[in-house]
Amino acid sequence: METPLHIKVRKDIGANLKKLIGEITDDTALRKIDSLTGKDHSWIGKVFNGKMNLTIDSLTILILAYKLEYKDVFDIEIDYSTISDQELWDYLVSLRKKKKHKKKKKK
Repeated sequence: METPLHIKVRKDIGANLKKLIGEITDDTALRKIDSLTGKDHSWIGKVFNGKMNLTIDSLTILILAYKLEYKDVFDIEIDYSTISDQELWDYLVSLRKKKKHKKKKKK
């Protein structure tokens, strides 16, 4: 896997959001979007570029503000034929380790 799977998913979701909002408004100017959603334009730019790990609540703000469908935002495909079972397992284990490490740091 060249690009980590979770980063690819973030990028795909961000691209879908940008495309869907652009179809509705014919304008994806970040400052217009931030005034409607209450989210900072730099945050929205990060979402569109796949650099933001969205929460369900944050994603819902964007979806509801533009009356989007969740299924359209999540219309992404993962080509599992390009990922071996071992790669997938190693990737999942690495994500769990990162999460555990962050929890330990907070204490």
